[in-house]
Amino acid sequence: MTAPRTDAARVLLITTYDLGHRPQLAALLQAELADRLTVVDGKADAAVLASEIRSADWIILTTPMLTGALIAEQVLAAHTDLLAARHVLLVGAYATTTLHALGETHHGIIALDRDDPELVLGAIEPERPLRRGGRRHYRVTTSEPLDRYRHAERNGSWQLAGYAETTLGCRHGCLHCPVAGAWHGRIVTLDATDVLADIDRQVEAGASHLSLGDADFLSAPRHALAILRSVHERHPQLSVDVTIKIAELAADPTLPARLAELGVAFVISAVESLRDDILDRLGKGHHAHDVLAARDALFAAGVGLHPTFIPFTPWSRLEDLHDILRFVWDSHLEDVVEPVQYGIELLVPTSSLLEIGPEFGDFDPATLSRRWNPSDPRLDGLAPRIRAIAARSARYDEGFRAVWELAGLGALPSRGPRRAPAPTLMSEAWFCCAAPPR
Repeated sequence: MTAPRTDAARVLLITTYDLGHRPQLAALLQAELADRLTVVDGKADAAVLASEIRSADWIILTTPMLTGALIAEQVLAAHTDLLAARHVLLVGAYATTTLHALGETHHGIIALDRDDPELVLGAIEPERPLRRGGRRHYRVTTSEPLDRYRHAERNGSWQLAGYAETTLGCRHGCLHCPVAGAWHGRIVTLDATDVLADIDRQVEAGASHLSLGDADFLSAPRHALAILRSVHERHPQLSVDVTIKIAELAADPTLPARLAELGVAFVISAVESLRDDILDRLGKGHHAHDVLAARDALFAAGVGLHPTFIPFTPWSRLEDLHDILRFVWDSHLEDVVEPVQYGIELLVPTSSLLEIGPEFGDFDPATLSRRWNPSDPRLDGLAPRIRAIAARSARYDEGFRAVWELAGLGALPSRGPRRAPAPTLMSEAWFCCAAPPR
């Protein structure tokens, strides 16, 4: 393979799975590569992908989570001969795991677990000075119409949703999280002026909701909150969602009210489990009582909670699933939580920071995770049955009731009055450290 002049190299970014929102890496690379960058969806027609690959010198495949990595594998398998004549770069938290699964079948592929544009550009242009610290600048000169991406539903109507990030990486070290395994507590910030200009463009294009999709919105709290405040001042009608750890919400009871004042409609938070010893194994930094405190503070401020769960781990019991379902019911969140969340199984990629004890088996290339079996035989085969319910459920609450019945909990109990605010839902679900099944 003859290396192209790096100042003229044509770069094709093949995006795989971005949870339904605009691929952020495309915006970050556009500032430096300009018209040398072409972006195409990994699910595009095979002939379209082949044509774009032929026109490029460098191919970047995104591998942000499991689903994205599986799509990247499909692209590699479908275009092996074409890609063999080009430089290929895997970028995202599952990059090294994907490369490990490929084994000897693909030589010369570079894997970068951090989706930092500086590292990507450094791989493409080795002579380029590498900036490890500081802020990252970007600009969006062209973008797809917002109606191509996920929508927000409020009061029965679907509305266009925008997307931005204020940081890359994450300050935290949740042991099961591939982002933590990639970034090891480090972050870089995105220039506030650039972020605000990007959001302005999306609002002008019709966005009435905005997802600020940092792995944790408070990784750089002053920076992120200043951007959120400016967004609210410029666009007071815009509703926003952010992702924040339970431990941060529980530690500052005033935080939900401040978020509400700045237009935040709901907070996504990775609850994962309501059993303290499992939470400790996962390094979450919170316990079950913190989940209740965070929920109550959010609801009191009129802010919704979108919790995510990992009900199936090597240490889980059927009672742990029961506790999750009772929490959802008691919190009036059965119309908020996607039913597939009740069937999520722990993933253990090669980058996982989890302690690998005897409960874990060998790495399985098909699932990009270490194998494990539940210690409770009552859980055998239950997760796929729950996911099948999720796939055929037209409504979240319908799926919840079916899972409740499958779990053997009997009749739904009485509960207190609803304190959860009217939900804002997204047309594409958010998954922490997991992904929908194939």
